[in-house]
Amino acid sequence: KVVVIACSLGIEVDKMLRYYAMIDMTKMTVLDALASSYLEAKCDEFENKQHFGNHTYRFCPGYGRVPIELNKELAFIIESSKKIGLTVQESNILLPQKSMIGLIGLGDNRKEKTCQNCLHIKDCNFRKRGQTCYAKD
Repeated sequence: KVVVIACSLGIEVDKMLRYYAMIDMTKMTVLDALASSYLEAKCDEFENKQHFGNHTYRFCPGYGRVPIELNKELAFIIESSKKIGLTVQESNILLPQKSMIGLIGLGDNRKEKTCQNCLHIKDCNFRKRGQTCYAKD
């Protein structure tokens, strides 16, 4: 089983980022990072409240080997345009920009994420920088 979730910070955040891109790129870069982090935190918060039991970490089209073209199908299935104003462009990029559509596998007992059980261990950009793509306790 798979749960499909979608989240968007809305068009106002995109407008704010475009505004600061014209007047202060440093401020825009910081706000962009903060918005991305906030979006992830809100998705984590929602996910934790659902009590899914054994499940995978959330992953999104466009990462790893999940084709970005899947955004269109998933958005159509969950009616994201009607429900939260989230649309998919021809390029398969989401609008508003600070949005995501994620997949969570249910019933998987491999919840603990480590580099050792990752499919991308050999070509991971995070590992090359001495980082991980997940939070360590």
